[in-house]
Amino acid sequence: MKEEPATKRRKLNNIQEEEEDEDEKAARKADCISGLPDHLLHEILACLPTSTAVRTSLLSRRWRTLWRTSPDVSFTTGLSPSFVDSALRHRDPAVPLRSFSLVAASANSDRAQLPSWIRRAAASPALERLTVRTYAQNHQHSGIVSPAVIRRHCSFIVIDVFRLRLASLRVLELAFPGGGITHVHWPAAAFLPSLQGLDLANLTLFLAAGDAISSSCPALKYCRLSLFAAATPELDVSCPLLEVFELTTRDGPADDVISICGGSVREVRVRQEIAPSGPAYLKLSAPGLRTLEWVGPLPRSAAVDAAADALVSTLVMRTDSSLVEHDLKKMLLKDGRGRKFSMLKVNRLILPKCCITAALGKLVFDRRNQVNNPSDQEYENLKHLELIAYFGGSSSLGVAFLLKMFSKIETLRVSLSGGCTKDSPQSEDFYNYFSGFGKGEYWDSHNFCLEKLVRISMHEFTGKRYEYDFLEFLFRVATSLRKITISPDSQAIFFPKEIFQRMEQLHQSFPHVKIVIS
Repeated sequence: MKEEPATKRRKLNNIQEEEEDEDEKAARKADCISGLPDHLLHEILACLPTSTAVRTSLLSRRWRTLWRTSPDVSFTTGLSPSFVDSALRHRDPAVPLRSFSLVAASANSDRAQLPSWIRRAAASPALERLTVRTYAQNHQHSGIVSPAVIRRHCSFIVIDVFRLRLASLRVLELAFPGGGITHVHWPAAAFLPSLQGLDLANLTLFLAAGDAISSSCPALKYCRLSLFAAATPELDVSCPLLEVFELTTRDGPADDVISICGGSVREVRVRQEIAPSGPAYLKLSAPGLRTLEWVGPLPRSAAVDAAADALVSTLVMRTDSSLVEHDLKKMLLKDGRGRKFSMLKVNRLILPKCCITAALGKLVFDRRNQVNNPSDQEYENLKHLELIAYFGGSSSLGVAFLLKMFSKIETLRVSLSGGCTKDSPQSEDFYNYFSGFGKGEYWDSHNFCLEKLVRISMHEFTGKRYEYDFLEFLFRVATSLRKITISPDSQAIFFPKEIFQRMEQLHQSFPHVKIVIS
């Protein structure tokens, strides 16, 4: 019996519906992400730049408006003011912002809109994280911008973020190109009760009072300030929960005062890159301090209260040559106020300029009747010494004095600089003055003992006689030495054969020392 057309059509429709159901099931199975609830999808979108999050609206009807209700907004591509305005304008106003991040290249016209974007983000009562980091478009790869170039093409921008109500803000990060062209004012009435992390970089900070940060941020845990200039000569940070404090200044006032106090402080780092002199006064009261790093000129006076037994601190003398002698007197030689160096209990000392050892040698020789050999206990906390040595004239005496003083060091790193004593002749008394330094470029190990020194690295090694003299001296006085690393001159492609032969001879004389040529 022949099947009716209507019955045949019904069967065909049933088959098609079954196939479509299978396709839909397969599609739903493949797209398991779309089935997640909104709050989980928002966490996914939070990991994407807003420009990418907007493109997800093309995926399906499920994603069409999802980005508009995301509590996190992030702009990390080339800065387009029209796109930023449009994205913020099309967000669902009923959903408050949780985080606002803008990390992008910026032209001067774009930067003029930054205050309005920040105010719009800060209007959210639930904002927890605010990040704005911009850099000049023509330096977007290196991130390095000349302030002089920026000033010619950019106007001053004033960011009044601390005048806004930011009760829920936990993390604040601001960084701008050109240093001083961006001004940030911190008024006395500012109050950020939930702020835990503060990071301000490449700007000029105007504090209404020296303790403005402490009074405004009772919950602050870490504070990083990298300032082009500090308009307030006094900085007093004494937040009860503060753990990490970092301050970098490029052109700060000469008579500033730095005070850092707190029972929870673990790390303190102060870097003065081109400051004309150190602060007038440093107060550091941190019984739980574990790391102290000081880069730049020393303070004229200081009061330090820290647990010296556990403190691992680093002092980097990066200072103008005219201030070297002034700092060396405070750091190494006794004066009316005692030695600053022993008071800071420095664990690592770094002298990155060869003029420092030369100035020290001359200073020691000029004050030979006033300088006494230090006791072993005075600098026993120092474990690492790093310096650039110019073995010519007074520099050799400076190096010898340092090694005599720091007899408890465990690691030594020396970068060699060219020169020899015959290029800068000195008097007979100069070479015979210090008991550890012999005449004629020869290092005398008679009164030396570096019994704890176990690792040495020498860089820019060229194989000259005065370098071998110094190297052999170290082998003799470092009785516990286990490893020494020799690196060639940066201009040399490979070591000459004679250096390998000399190193082999040294290894035969001192077989317990491993010599590595890199």
